[in-house]
Amino acid sequence: MAPTSATTMYSAPDGVTPIVTSIAVSNSATTPGSITITLDDVALISGAVVPPQGVLTLDVKQVFSYDISVLGGATSLGVHICGVEVSS
Repeated sequence: MAPTSATTMYSAPDGVTPIVTSIAVSNSATTPGSITITLDDVALISGAVVPPQGVLTLDVKQVFSYDISVLGGATSLGVHICGVEVSS
């Protein structure tokens, strides 16, 4: 479930370059929920609304440096972030 305060969900280890390849956010509630996901303190998704019983998907190939943070507007949001680590 998505945290309701900004929380670091991933920190890149030394010697790798992380790349996000896709993000899926689901809402199991009967009310809308919002989600903000940041890469290196820059919003990739900012306040996107996920409808009740809905899913938001994002296909992206984004290189970043150090961390991913997630802030959900409802505890009913599930977040799945996929990616790869490339040796630097």
